[in-house]
Amino acid sequence: RGDGLHVWVVDEDGENLRKVTENLETDNSDDVWSPRPDWTPDGQSLVYAADVDDNWDIYQTNLTDGSVVRLTDDPADDGIPRCSPDGKYISFRSQRSGEGALWMMDTASGTVEKFDSEITNMGEFYNWSPDSQWIVTDIRDTGWGWRVRTVVVSVQTGRAFSVPAPVSNEMDHATWTSS
Repeated sequence: RGDGLHVWVVDEDGENLRKVTENLETDNSDDVWSPRPDWTPDGQSLVYAADVDDNWDIYQTNLTDGSVVRLTDDPADDGIPRCSPDGKYISFRSQRSGEGALWMMDTASGTVEKFDSEITNMGEFYNWSPDSQWIVTDIRDTGWGWRVRTVVVSVQTGRAFSVPAPVSNEMDHATWTSS
């Protein structure tokens, strides 16, 4: 709708359709750095990624008064924000330390920390546990071919634990992908 990519909200009865973001520049809505909005637990705001001046950062729009706050301001791309169910943290994927690592912002202090260094080449989709103690995501391992493995991350320690799962070995996968 309108003149570009925007995030819109509507009341539960289908009335009061309104645009809540400025134009979100992106060439590809399937891109890993697309807006990917997420509700704050109180339902009063949305967090999302936006490309401003050729750099992706995380923003929050208050749906009551329309105010917008830039939550990250880093030369590396930040995207895919997700709010913890308890509202204490906003996690996001960032290029700050290389290939798509998982980072977390404390909503009270605004401090940002990187999770376990093993969490790189993070996938596009991840979720918080309902108790806000864990994050589950996928990691794309590289080498001969590639494989995806699931990891569960402790919010308290930042450590990642691989979830055992049967996977094809990398050599077989590389052979299969090259044919």
